[in-house]
Amino acid sequence: MSNDKQWSGSTPAPYTGSAIELPDPSRLDARSLELFWEAYDAHYDEVREQLLAFVSKDPIFGPIVARMDPQLQLDRDRQSRQLMRDAIVDGQWKPYLDDLVQQGRTYAQQGISFSGWFQVVSAFRGFVRPVLFQYFDDSREQLLAGLTGLHDLLDLAMSTIGETYLAEKETVIRNQQQSLLELSSPVLQIRDRLLLLPIIGVIDTVRAREITESLLAKIGELRARTVIIDITGVAAVDSQVAGHLLQTIEAARLMGAHVIVSGVSPAVAQSLVVLGVDVSRLRTVVDLQTAIDDADVFASSTGTPS
Repeated sequence: MSNDKQWSGSTPAPYTGSAIELPDPSRLDARSLELFWEAYDAHYDEVREQLLAFVSKDPIFGPIVARMDPQLQLDRDRQSRQLMRDAIVDGQWKPYLDDLVQQGRTYAQQGISFSGWFQVVSAFRGFVRPVLFQYFDDSREQLLAGLTGLHDLLDLAMSTIGETYLAEKETVIRNQQQSLLELSSPVLQIRDRLLLLPIIGVIDTVRAREITESLLAKIGELRARTVIIDITGVAAVDSQVAGHLLQTIEAARLMGAHVIVSGVSPAVAQSLVVLGVDVSRLRTVVDLQTAIDDADVFASSTGTPS
């Protein structure tokens, strides 16, 4: 294909405005993109009307469009049109790609499925193709170039939105996991210099590390002298869980905290004995109230305010 028509503006350099790897628009054919834009821009209102009708009936995007102010939607469409025009005609790709990145983030944050916005992009492609056939009906060469420009631009948009969408989804999932972890093992301040760490459920290596880091941070932040680790919610203890528990206790001690373990059930006690865990340095009590009373005794004996 001939590429005798050059960019109206400067040739764009590879885009480096995001931490994620994005497509390089400088590799796209300038003539094909500009021919696509020429036809699309001439029939913009027609294509927009068709796309808006499609989106309004879509089960995912329809409710979103219905809630939007019509003027706001019009302003947003005008902005997108201008960004596309500046990218294709003037070579100003960064604002256009930044906008696509933001779309990907928004779709992920709103819980819109990958297939949802993929169908909208596919619909746009379907509405523009007849426009190109009509606009370039007397030039097969320009028609093929315009179609290439359409497909290349949408491939660029899909890649950009898709990469951002997946990256944002991973971030959302990690944040949710962190929130669940914090809820499952919160470090609570009962009173001045007395902390409570209730542990519920299974303790694996990742969770044990998070628990330890969270506890040590709170000990340092609040200058805690006593920590109660309540394991009433731990149904079973194997060698791995016992090891994690002892590591957490030792780390707290290195921070200068007196550690009391409460909620040791008969089953857990028996498991510790069978496993041969050295519990000689553990201060264990039956329940949480006993642990609090024990903490009061420790505070009195050391002169720690309670």
